[in-house]
This record gives sequence, C-alpha cells and structure tokens, in this order.
Amino acid sequence: MEPLCYHSGVSGSSDRTISVPLSLSGAVRASATEQAPAPSERRSTIEALVTLLGRESKSANLAIIRSRLLEAGAAALPSLDRARESNDDEEPAGAVALEIRRRMLDAEWIRWASSSDADLEAGALLIDRFGDPLRDQAPVQRALDDLATELGRRLEGVSRPGPTIETLTSYLFDEVGLRGNTNDYEDPENSYLSRVVERKLGIPVSLSVVVLLIARRLRLPLVGIGMPGHFIVRYGARESGPYLDVFGRGKVLTRGDCAEWLRTSGFDFEPRMLRPVDSRQIVARMLRNLVAVFSKRGAASEVAILSQYLRAVLAPTASVDIPVGSDPSAESAAG
Repeated sequence: MEPLCYHSGVSGSSDRTISVPLSLSGAVRASATEQAPAPSERRSTIEALVTLLGRESKSANLAIIRSRLLEAGAAALPSLDRARESNDDEEPAGAVALEIRRRMLDAEWIRWASSSDADLEAGALLIDRFGDPLRDQAPVQRALDDLATELGRRLEGVSRPGPTIETLTSYLFDEVGLRGNTNDYEDPENSYLSRVVERKLGIPVSLSVVVLLIARRLRLPLVGIGMPGHFIVRYGARESGPYLDVFGRGKVLTRGDCAEWLRTSGFDFEPRMLRPVDSRQIVARMLRNLVAVFSKRGAASEVAILSQYLRAVLAPTASVDIPVGSDPSAESAAG
C-alpha cells in the first residue's frame, strides 16, 4: 500500500513531507490479501499523525489526519494525551482525544442499555464520564467502599430497622455531611456521582443513588422510590415504610407523609407513586434531570447526546408490556 504524504505546514527546517501509511488496522481499508501492520508500526504511524496534527495548517490535510486518528480509536489516546499535556497549544490533540472518548462512551451506553440486568453503579458512572470523559471511576468506587466499610462497622450487632436507620442517617448525614444542594440545585455537577461523593452535595436522585450503592455493599434492604417531583428511598418491602428523604438529610417519612407531600406539591396521590423503581428507571431519571438542566442553558449539543442516551436506556422497555404510569418518575424530571 502506498503511503499518504502530508506536508508539515511548518516553515524553515521543519518544512518537510512525512509519509504515513493509510491503514491503521487490518480491518480498516486493507484488502483481504493484505496483512495488518505490526503493533510497533501502528504506534509509529499514530505518533506521526499526532505530530502532524499539531503542525499542519491546511484544513484539508487536518481533516485527513483527524479522520485517521479517530479511526485508530483507543489506540491513539496515549499519544494524544501526551501531546495534550506537553504542548502549550493543546487544542487539536485534546479535541480529537475528547471525540474518541465520546465515541467510546456512546458504545458503552449502548452495551449498558441493551443488557438485561443493567447495573445502577455502572450506569451512574457512565453519566459521570459524560461530565468528564477523563474521569477515573476507581476513586469514587473506593470512596463508596470506605463509606460502606465504616457504616458496616457501626452496624455490627444491629439488626432491627429502627436502630439501623438511625445509625445510617447519623453517620451519612450528620457526620459525613451528605446534603441537598439548595443553593445551586441546577448545577450539572449535582448529577455526577464522583462530584456528589466529593462535594457531599447533590439532588434527591443522585444522593439517593449514593445511599443505595452504600446499602447494596452492606446488603441493606433499601430501594429507590421515584415519586413525581422528588426521589426518596424506602427501607424494606413494606409499603407503609419507613421512607427516607435523602435530600432532607435522611428525614424519616411514613407513607402518609409521602402522600401529603405529593398532594401539597400538586399531585393526586396514587399508591403506584410509592412503588420501587429499578436501575434503568433511576438512570433514566438522572438523564432527564440533566436534559432539563442543559435545555435551560441552551446547550443543544449536550441535550442531543443525553437525549440519545435516554432513548437507548428506555428502548428495551418499548417491547415490554408495562402499565401506563408504572414509572411515576417519568412524570417529572425534578429530583
């Protein structure tokens, strides 16, 4: 295969032509009779493309270089990241790296949304990476592990619901300091798991997710309750409760308290509003909240991406006979 020659676009001693093979993998553009390049050759090709990306000035050549790097996908990220960190002008390498990570995230969303047992933590971390594609999920998972370990230590010998709830709320809300962000409710960071854990601030659904993930680690019987306009959690299977208002620093609520809150908020109370929601419905609610936030900001590209994720999450339910209103959280994106 003939190499494609790019002009560096830099005057003086750097004004030269560099040859870069067209093919970056055996599956891309190579015929059935051609062999894929060796890993070292592929790395050299990627390095050359990244070098050219920072030097080329002609838009047509830049488009070709960008296309080849996008074609390389994850294999190009180490070289792009090094260029982004070492150069004063990080825009070209950073932009291509971001696009690659966005495409990888898109693929992960499709896999998550199409799985039969979509995991809540994995879905929340995908939303987290939408906020920052470079974000490492390991620190937030370790933080959740640590919170669960300490809470578990305090719950040793405790078995009855009342003392369990009292210990949980005392630790997570009074000591750790989880609280609702009443000063900036529509801050997108209220929906990103790592930022909620780090800042100890969130909205009802994101704070509830933190508590649910800690409870899952300890096998505590907490479930999410997607009331219209407000997300809470319930301890145990009994519809009578107790319920916890996580946004309200773990305030314990009865079924009657929940019904009264809904009525005063303009909703006609129905028992289905206190049914548990599954991981898919919780993640869909988190996405709806972000769509609403970015819509108010006029951020069309963010709205388009998040709406695409939301459609993917909801798609598997389209072929299932689900009673109308079985997910009351869909009635309101708030909380």
